[in-house]
Amino acid sequence: MKTLIISGARSLPALRWVRGLAPTGVRIVTTDSLACSSAGASRYSHRYVRTPPPRLEPGGFAEAVQRILEEENPDLWIPTYEEVFYLAHLRESSLPHLPLFAPSFELLARVHHKLHFSMLARELGTSAEESILLTREDQVQAIKARAREFAFKPVWSRGGEHTLIRPNPGQLDLLRPSEQAPWLAQSYLPGEEISSYAIAFQGRLIAHAAYIPRHRAGLGASIAFERVGDDSEARSFAEEFIRATSWHGQLGFDFKRNDQGRLIPMECNPRATSGIHFLGSPELISAIEGRPAPPDPTPRWPIIGLALLTYGLPSALRQGRLGSLLKDLLRGDDVIASWKDPLPLVQQFAFLAEVSRLAKQRNISIHSAFTQDLEWEGAPLSSNGFQTLLQ
Repeated sequence: MKTLIISGARSLPALRWVRGLAPTGVRIVTTDSLACSSAGASRYSHRYVRTPPPRLEPGGFAEAVQRILEEENPDLWIPTYEEVFYLAHLRESSLPHLPLFAPSFELLARVHHKLHFSMLARELGTSAEESILLTREDQVQAIKARAREFAFKPVWSRGGEHTLIRPNPGQLDLLRPSEQAPWLAQSYLPGEEISSYAIAFQGRLIAHAAYIPRHRAGLGASIAFERVGDDSEARSFAEEFIRATSWHGQLGFDFKRNDQGRLIPMECNPRATSGIHFLGSPELISAIEGRPAPPDPTPRWPIIGLALLTYGLPSALRQGRLGSLLKDLLRGDDVIASWKDPLPLVQQFAFLAEVSRLAKQRNISIHSAFTQDLEWEGAPLSSNGFQTLLQ
């Protein structure tokens, strides 16, 4: 029996991988740095391994990864969040036998940096109209009068974190960019927002889904999704990007539609994203084997039910969209709830309690506590073989 490791087990894409690959009969081992995790609670996870957090304890994380490899001898390791950076660096520095479903650390780091991704997109013939890197406060002041023309975001951010959309000039006084923590001013495009998720195998697009967010947790992550009927433009960009970079693994893109109706790639997420919930088991199984599968025609309306009630309901009431939210709740396919696999839903309450406790201990928001210990923001990796600094 083959053994697969799925890391970042707290993430909902990890749960989708576990459930999607279960029909193959493989041995699935899940891992994360939290005591509670959605994928770890699944009946299809044969073993859950808790590791030290890679961002906060990189040395301990490296030792745990080596121990997992020795104990499980996996055929494949599928990362689902930003632990992919730490794993990719480990593979290149000290664990060459780590069978990671991801490209090189250098490529991951390049596309994670919003300006570097914009430059790469420009090389492929499409990019945002203007992108300005901000590393000093005087640069912020120089662009202050044009603040309403841009969206401002940290180059390493994710999920809309800290993003300022066409802010008032006075709001920029709070920005403190530096060489270590740069910001990006990106031309604001008012058009439709579309995201896509792709799985690639050695430079070939294997599976793809494009979707739009129907509800969000504030300006951040989407919590209800609708598949795009015609995804040909997003798919063409993904195919070209994957071919040009010889990408291997998962990645996602965020697009905006410009005045000419063309999709402009704004960001790249070099990891799993919510688009995975539109893929059926045959597509996921085929993806890790490197063979394309016909798209699953099953209509899906993925929602995160608990988040839709806690985050989406107040927003819907403010925006007069209560009817839309109720409609999505009724027709939606909750990505956690499953009568065949009920424990991940029950476990969510323990997970929220754990994250709330961490937020209080670290004096950060609950939103930040969800992922802070897995994130990578361009810092040098410097423990137990971590010795890379992104130039």
